[in-house]
Amino acid sequence: MLAPELVLCAIALGFGLALLRAARRQPVWQGAAWGLLLWSMEELAWWVQRGEGFTAVVTPADALFYAGAASWMTTLIRLEARGTPRWGLLIVPALGLCAAALLARPSALFSAVVSSLDLLLLIFALPVLEPALRGQASVGRLLLGLGIFFRVSVHSAYYWLGEPALGLLDFSMWGGSYALMGLGAYLEARELERRARFWPYLLGVVSSLGVYLLFLQAASVLRTSMLVEAALLAAYPLLVILLAFLGVLYRDRRRAEDRLARWLSLLERLGELEAGVHSTQTMGAPALMKRVLEALQPVFPDLVGIEIRNREAVRVGKAALYVKHFPLYVDDAEGRLYFERTPSPSDAHDLEVLGPFVSEKLRSALSLEEWRHRALTDPLTGLLNRRGLERQIPRLIDLCHKNQRPLSVAMVDLDHFKRINDTYGHPVGDRVLQTLAGVLRRHLRTEDLAVRWGGEEFALLLYGAGLEEARRVLERIRAELGALDIEPIPWNVTLSAGLTGGSVPSSEGLLEAWILQADWTLLHAKEAGRDRVMVSEPPRNPDVEPRGTTAS
Repeated sequence: MLAPELVLCAIALGFGLALLRAARRQPVWQGAAWGLLLWSMEELAWWVQRGEGFTAVVTPADALFYAGAASWMTTLIRLEARGTPRWGLLIVPALGLCAAALLARPSALFSAVVSSLDLLLLIFALPVLEPALRGQASVGRLLLGLGIFFRVSVHSAYYWLGEPALGLLDFSMWGGSYALMGLGAYLEARELERRARFWPYLLGVVSSLGVYLLFLQAASVLRTSMLVEAALLAAYPLLVILLAFLGVLYRDRRRAEDRLARWLSLLERLGELEAGVHSTQTMGAPALMKRVLEALQPVFPDLVGIEIRNREAVRVGKAALYVKHFPLYVDDAEGRLYFERTPSPSDAHDLEVLGPFVSEKLRSALSLEEWRHRALTDPLTGLLNRRGLERQIPRLIDLCHKNQRPLSVAMVDLDHFKRINDTYGHPVGDRVLQTLAGVLRRHLRTEDLAVRWGGEEFALLLYGAGLEEARRVLERIRAELGALDIEPIPWNVTLSAGLTGGSVPSSEGLLEAWILQADWTLLHAKEAGRDRVMVSEPPRNPDVEPRGTTAS
């Protein structure tokens, strides 16, 4: 009959060699590999000692066991993804049972020392096992920690039975721990559970159940009177293992469902990026990039910023240490994603797959935004044109109704602009128009609109401003423009303005009537001597003719 020690030696040796090969890529697992190899030599030493009848206080097999345990501890200390034990507190009752098993035979002092070393190994494994029990680490990590736990508990049951003769009991106790620890370490080193998520769970549960049944069979032959106590002691780790696997399976399923929902939401938001572009005076690459960033963050929580580098850098969010580059074929631009921490291997793979899609959607959206911007804005001043204003009127009216805020409408015209063009030429006239556009931008808020109405005439829609507040804004604009020196013009350029509105517009038709009223009021301001702001009461009905004015 084949000696149990040789079978255990083969199990530990096989897993040790496989793990040593896998540890070429993951050096942290070299300690675990050498630990298994030392334990395989320990089993061989026990076989030799039993055949030779060798007895001593400390045998070579004991020394090999200590060395193997120390090697395992070096790996457990160096492993990442550690956590403060919480779920791991389920193991605490087992530690009490182990202590009770040792106290049942106080004469076995050396056995108590050996078991205490196993308990120390379990204590080192608790921070490593905790993330796996929370569903935050790999299946291999879970198998590894539970293999150590099973080893300690069944070892204690072995002493409870009075250290019976070698046989199926030793095979179930040591062989089961070697199999669980070796399989867990190998899966962790090779990251194989990322490719096949189900079979490690199944193998771990089946192997744990098989070890338990072998233990019961051996115990029933050796110590029938203590079978119930030994069965309960060995059943506790099996129960914890089953609960842990069920818990992690449930967590993995929930995480997979949540991840799928986030990915579907991401793809939907990226797919709607082009259709959702709404051109405004402040819309452009930053606003589009912000929408992409908000779409990506639910899938990649550590993503904090996105940047496009071309002739100049445009960034939303913030820069961070880890940078992921992606190509963006818009004028040879380069994209960058900034992360607070290095993404996990799975996230890095997802980014490789998602990168071209994000790049294409962002490129298309930026191109569409560029064309819309050109169609809806005045190329000389960068302000909205009439078509752009038509697109914005429904949104602005809805905003006024929603917040019950007034709206004032003004028409602004440069005084003696024809004289400037005739005397100094159109380039100087263009510079004057651009100067006025800059002054308007400095005095307008986010929701206000400035429109080049035609020639030297501009329209202003001031959100949330009554007539008096709007008049003060126009006076500040008039004063600033009049104080500017525009070369080579020797006189100060002035403007005239007509203002109306000051209440919540009830319809687009009424707002158009206000624009006509403001234009009519501007005409009266110019007739009254120019360089002034004139206010008129707005019509309450789109069909009512423009009414009288008051100058200021």
